[in-house]
Amino acid sequence: YAMIQIAVAVDRSKGTRREALDWLAQLVARRDLRGSYWHGVGMFRLALFSYNQTQDPAIAIPLYEDMIATYPAHPYTERAFAYLCLTTIFSKDIPRAVSVVS
Repeated sequence: YAMIQIAVAVDRSKGTRREALDWLAQLVARRDLRGSYWHGVGMFRLALFSYNQTQDPAIAIPLYEDMIATYPAHPYTERAFAYLCLTTIFSKDIPRAVSVVS
C-alpha cells in the first residue's frame, strides 16, 4: 500500500513523475506480494502511469494484458480492460483493437 501511495504522490509532482514508474515496477517485481490485492493494483497503475507518461501504447498494452491475465477476478480488472480497449484504439492498430474487444 505504501509503495502505491508513494508512486501516486511522486506522479503528481513535477520533475519526479518517472520515479512513480520505478516504485510501481518495484512493487510488481516483489514475489511476496504476488496474488495480493495490492499487487493487482500495482500492475494496473504501472500500465496506467506508463501510458500517461509516455503516450506509447506499445508500452502500456502488454502491461494491461498482463494484469488482466494475472488477475482476471481483481476489482481493477474491468477498468484495466476498458483502458486496454481505449489504448489499442489510440494505437490505431484496428485489427488488434477488434481482437481485444471481441
